[in-house]
Amino acid sequence: MWGRNVYYGGIKWGSNFALTPGFISQPLPTLSGTSVAPSTVELYINDVLRQVSSVPTGPFAIDNQLSLTGGGEARLVVRDILGRETVITQPFFTSSQLLATGLNDWSLESGRLRLDLGTASGHYGQGFASGTWRRGVTDQLTFEGHSELTRNNQVLGLAAVAGLPGLVLSKAALAASRETSLGSGHLWQLGLERQVLRTGIYLQAQGASINFRQLGQGVADLPTQFQLAGNFSYTSETLGAFGLGFASIDRFDNSRVTTVSGNYATRVGERSSLSVSASRAITGDGGFSIGLNLVVPFENNRTATASATSRGGQQDLYATVTQNPGFDGNLGWRALAGQQQSRPRAEAGLYYLGQYGRVSSDLSASDSQTALRLGANGGLVLADGHLFATQRVDNSFAVAEVKGYGNVGMGLGSNMLSRTDANGFALIPQLAPYAPNPIRIDATELPLSAEIDSIEQTVVPAWRSGVKVVFPVRTGRGALIKIVFDDEQAAPAGAIVQIEGDSQEFYVARRGEAFVTGLQAANRLHLTWKARRCQFAVVLPSESPDEIVRLGPLACKGITR
Repeated sequence: MWGRNVYYGGIKWGSNFALTPGFISQPLPTLSGTSVAPSTVELYINDVLRQVSSVPTGPFAIDNQLSLTGGGEARLVVRDILGRETVITQPFFTSSQLLATGLNDWSLESGRLRLDLGTASGHYGQGFASGTWRRGVTDQLTFEGHSELTRNNQVLGLAAVAGLPGLVLSKAALAASRETSLGSGHLWQLGLERQVLRTGIYLQAQGASINFRQLGQGVADLPTQFQLAGNFSYTSETLGAFGLGFASIDRFDNSRVTTVSGNYATRVGERSSLSVSASRAITGDGGFSIGLNLVVPFENNRTATASATSRGGQQDLYATVTQNPGFDGNLGWRALAGQQQSRPRAEAGLYYLGQYGRVSSDLSASDSQTALRLGANGGLVLADGHLFATQRVDNSFAVAEVKGYGNVGMGLGSNMLSRTDANGFALIPQLAPYAPNPIRIDATELPLSAEIDSIEQTVVPAWRSGVKVVFPVRTGRGALIKIVFDDEQAAPAGAIVQIEGDSQEFYVARRGEAFVTGLQAANRLHLTWKARRCQFAVVLPSESPDEIVRLGPLACKGITR
């Protein structure tokens, strides 16, 4: 709840609820009722249908609703088999900042602080160790402890988050530090917030003594003496969303900055959005700024944006059109024209996203400077004895095998992301870890003679790791074969035909015909009927491999009808 974000080189070990998709760490309200007959229960959260369940006769409870935050009203509509309805209404309050009862969330970090990021390479400072522990004491109270340790400074703090009556969430924190050259210092923090369906209110105050230091602060870096911030937001059904905010900062050098701000956002037409924001510094350096932004999305990942901002007597006015590369197209572009700080400016960009990576080029021009930036990124993956060139690998991936079939499309769901190489292997990136991912083969690119049990397999990879998916394909050609016995009668329907050395079974249909796949140039087939068995040879003509031929009648010696 308090603390600074710092860059460091080192290790981190702790809990991560995201490793279990669908796990909800916050407490969820339990909604209960009683049904006099088997019924259907509809759950409405703030008048929006969220879930439909079937319940038996007697008391029931619904505690598996989707993740909620803030407060509001839950309404259960219980409808029995005769159509009779009972409505149960219950208020609820929950927050993602709370942990469910008995749940722990913790982390330990150790390493060296990164200094001068972006200006110096490989510059690291002193070593440190830190730890954070959070526990849900009750569904409405969560405790937190945090500590930081360096050679010259030690920090220890406690915090609590609690739900209060009136759908209010409160926060409080107190921390103490001891720096070798400065001595002891302290920090405190208090906060209140209330979030319901259309209204949100937030207020937070924080103060520190002049000697308080925490991780990332040097001896010469004075903390903020006192800061107060708050905002109010309201969303209407038809008029859009409104917001008001203020912030005040007092420093130990006797300077103060106080600002107020407001914003408004609304939909324009069916898909466009318009936002307006303004802010004014009441104390401090002073100043006033106002901005307007219009976003118009089009088809095929194309977006147009118009923006106007005025601050300190200078204006930014520009329009942008962007075409993002995606699954439907590999090529993207961007164009911008207008003025920045009252000076003309133009920008253009061209981007290509392919199977093996991303290439980008950006050009910007003003009356005083012209800049050209070129970039490229991609990845190499060595897996299952194969080396793949691919896009940058930030998530999990799969190695798919369709043995012997090259240049076949493979992808995630209906999005084809890769193609098999000459040996039938392909790498599919962008898989979600610890969640089901449907790996699919484009069956239309397989020859007609290829047989595959399923065009889709579901895999669940670990985080930033790979899994292998094998699509077994029966090779060979198919043929419609007419079979006759010694008495020149057609083989009966229901007789079973097998290729010698192959476990696949084919059934004879009407007129003694059986459609057999997996045939090679020369084959020996077995036919079984009423515990009797015969054999016959099949030699395929040299037609195109994708052509299904008709053969026969072929005699299966040793059986009569």
